[in-house]
Parts: sequence; C-alpha cells; structure tokens
Amino acid sequence: MEPVTITTLKTFEALKSVPDEQLQWLIDSCEEVILPEGSVFIKPDVPIAGPHFIIDGEFIAFIMQNGSKRELGTFGAGHITGYLPFSRGKMASVYMKARNEVRILSFPTERIREMIRDQFELTQALVHVMTSRVREFTAFQQQNEKMMALGKLSAGLTHELNNPASAIVRDSISLREHLRLEPETFKKMIAIKMDNTQVDAVNDELFRVLDETDRPRLTLKEKTKREEELGDWFDGLDIEDAYEIAENFVDFNFKVADLENFKKHIPDAFLSPVFGWINTLLVTEKMVEDIQESSRRIAELVKSVKTFTHMDRGADKQYADIHIGIRNTLTMLGYRKKKGNVTLVEDFDLNLPPVKALIGELNQVWTNL
Repeated sequence: MEPVTITTLKTFEALKSVPDEQLQWLIDSCEEVILPEGSVFIKPDVPIAGPHFIIDGEFIAFIMQNGSKRELGTFGAGHITGYLPFSRGKMASVYMKARNEVRILSFPTERIREMIRDQFELTQALVHVMTSRVREFTAFQQQNEKMMALGKLSAGLTHELNNPASAIVRDSISLREHLRLEPETFKKMIAIKMDNTQVDAVNDELFRVLDETDRPRLTLKEKTKREEELGDWFDGLDIEDAYEIAENFVDFNFKVADLENFKKHIPDAFLSPVFGWINTLLVTEKMVEDIQESSRRIAELVKSVKTFTHMDRGADKQYADIHIGIRNTLTMLGYRKKKGNVTLVEDFDLNLPPVKALIGELNQVWTNL
C-alpha cells in the first residue's frame, strides 16, 4: 500500500491551494486508519472527531427515520468528513458505514487549535469545506421537512379520498342490486290503468317535490314525527310496506299534504303500486345523489390540491385572494381537525385587497400555522 504523500492530498479539491509544507504537517499529524467493510465509523449522538480525509474506499451516510434507513449519499476518496475548524456541531447526527474497505487519514481533534494558530491556508480550506457542508445540510433539512410535510399531507388526502371513493363503490353496488328489483315493480305498474291526464298530474306533482333543493334539516324528533304521520297515512290506505316507505318520502321532504295531492289523481285501486313505484324512484334518486355528493367531494379535494400546490400556475409572484389559499389549506387538512376534534372559527377580513406573492409558498405558511 502506497504511503500518503503531498501529491495524494493535492487530489482533494479542497486542498489544492494549500501550501506543500502545511500538507506535510497535516500528514505528519494524522493517524492512518483502515476500516473493514461494513464497519460503522460514525454514529448519531457520539462526539465528532477528526477531521478525517478519505484516501481510498467509500462510506455510506444514512439516518434512521420512523424506523427505516434513509440513505443520504456516499462519500469516497477526496472527501473530508468529521470535525472541522470553528464548527459548532459537537455531536454526530448521521451514520457513516464503510461500503468496502476504507482508508483514511484521521487528524486528532485536540490539535485543532494548533492548526488554527499555525496553519492558516489549511484552516481556511477546511473552513470552506465546513460552510459548504452547512449549506448542503440546510438544503437537505429543508427538503426533508418538505417531504415529511408532503407525507403527512398524502396520508391525510388518502384518508379523505378513501371515504368518498368507498362510498361510490358501496352506493353503486347497492344501486345495481336495487335496479335488479325493477322488473317486479314494472309488473305491478303494467297492471295500472290510468289515463294520460292522471299520469301527467302524478308526474308533475312528483317532480315538483323532487325539484325542491332547499330541503329543511329535520331534527331526529321532527323526522320521527313526520315518518309516523306519513306511515299512518299510508297504512290507513292499505299501502304496502307503509312505514318502511314513509322514511324515504320524509327524506325528500314529502308531507301529508303532498300525498293528498297525489291521491286526487290516482284511482284507489292503484294507490299501493303507484306509491310503491314512487318509492322505488326515490330510492334510486337517493343513491344517485349520494354518488354525486361523493364524486363532488373527490373533485373538490383534487381542485384543492391543484390550487394548494399552485401547480397550474407559473412560479412567479401573482396577485391572489389569500382567503382562497387559507380555505384550500383547511380543506386539505380537514382530516387533522376531525382527528383532533378541533372546532375552527373562520373570522376573515374579506375586504383585504389581493396580495402579490408566491402562492404555493404562501400555502406552506398556512399549513405550518
């Protein structure tokens, strides 16, 4: 094995401009160390020694994150690691493991002050290495924080999207099974004898009720009371499954007065099959509404992601209403509110003018807040 010389150290990019006598002083001051393959040279929370100059071989640097190993990079011949002059870091924060046999020159840390006092250019070169390392580590930390935030966001989105997606699958299966029962309803309907005027009147009345979009939110007590009223009305006319179908009619805001309007146009003999047919339509309508609502929720979440990341816009500053970003952020993190049982009060000054900013970056601010 060839001895380490000044020429060897000149191959280090950081040491090219260091005077030869200072490089020789470094060689004379260092201990040559051979590390076998697989050996762990540096561990987190252990005092940092060195600096160490890698002559041959290669280290793998990694951290443990959530129980998994995350590789940060490899460091081979020509790299300098370990403690550096004026460094504030005293304890290691990563693992350094020998990928193969590694040969290093290891400088005794206790002689750093001597180096600073007597070897100016060498010290200057190592300080430059340290500033580059700080810059790279800061960039890594920022990227790591972004990835962790993205991971949390992805977990939340997966949870949020899973609910409406599962609902769509569940409702579509129920809808298919429901539609398979239609032939039985159709058979009863075929036997009904009503003239065109009566049929049109029933249809008009039905869609008048269905087209009402402002359905009141009934309390459990109010809903139960109305179901009993409609159930009693159906039962009094010997309508099949009276109390079962009453629940669906109440969901669509039918009242006894509405049922009376239907009754005016339906011969008594056909009341049960007609109301049974209407109930079938209401069940179908309810399933379709549920599927539409789940689909709308998915579309809303996807739109929020697009707006949140600002992926559909340029990277330059733009004028925007910051309330849109805040509300999209709240949508994205809705699962966190539910999980933490948090009540959020939105009290915004809606008179604020548009703000010129990097919208994607600003949304990260809302997320952190």
